[in-house]
Amino acid sequence: MGPVALAALSGPYRYLRFTPRCPCRASHFGDGSPMSDRPNKRDVSPRNDKWVVTTPGADRASAVLPTQAAAVARAKEILANNGGGELRVRGKNGQVREQNTVPPGNDPKRSKG
Repeated sequence: MGPVALAALSGPYRYLRFTPRCPCRASHFGDGSPMSDRPNKRDVSPRNDKWVVTTPGADRASAVLPTQAAAVARAKEILANNGGGELRVRGKNGQVREQNTVPPGNDPKRSKG
């Protein structure tokens, strides 16, 4: 990219440009990104008298709420917005107490519940 092209990128619109063959372009629009191959999961677990919604392997919590019911509702909302997935509710001992599929996710079992 020459100096003229760089000058054209300065100003308030310089952040809107992306390379036409950018490997992450699909992830900007939510279609065909490499991340879509991984299952969408959220955990609800207790932390310091609060309930947190986390993505497994993430450093930060997606949400911190005062009650378990509020955390489960927020986790379902997050999963539904991201195309569905698995919701795991953990007890105070850290073990999975309940696991649900939020539509339109792919339920691994053909059983009710």
